[in-house]
Amino acid sequence: MKKALILVSVITCLTLQAFGQVSESVVTKSELMEKSKRQKKTGFILLGGGLATAIGGGMLAFSSNPDSSSEDLGAGLFFLGVGSMVGGLVMWVISSSNQDRAEELTLGITPIDLPKETYVGPPGIPSLTLTIPLKGRK
Repeated sequence: MKKALILVSVITCLTLQAFGQVSESVVTKSELMEKSKRQKKTGFILLGGGLATAIGGGMLAFSSNPDSSSEDLGAGLFFLGVGSMVGGLVMWVISSSNQDRAEELTLGITPIDLPKETYVGPPGIPSLTLTIPLKGRK
């Protein structure tokens, strides 16, 4: 009974959280480029800080002092630094993905495909176009 009650409460909390999300509005090219710049800067900071932490942790772990607490701290710092570097690389990949998406987003005029005999109006409408390449990355 306790397991069922816990399961129902967890599912209820997850459902409320999922329905509480707000959908994003239309993203413009400048917003995607700004997001890409922020992610690239974050990736660089994580990579540099992780490298410094990993080097410091490695030096502390392999120092000539055979103190086990400093070795444990050094090993922990080393793995924290490696994790930070991996996170920085992931941020760089996501940044390039957003930059590619921004390059594929264009604002232009989309033609209206209706017979000219029956349609009286402008030849096109302003639109935001997202081009999806079928061949993969450039």
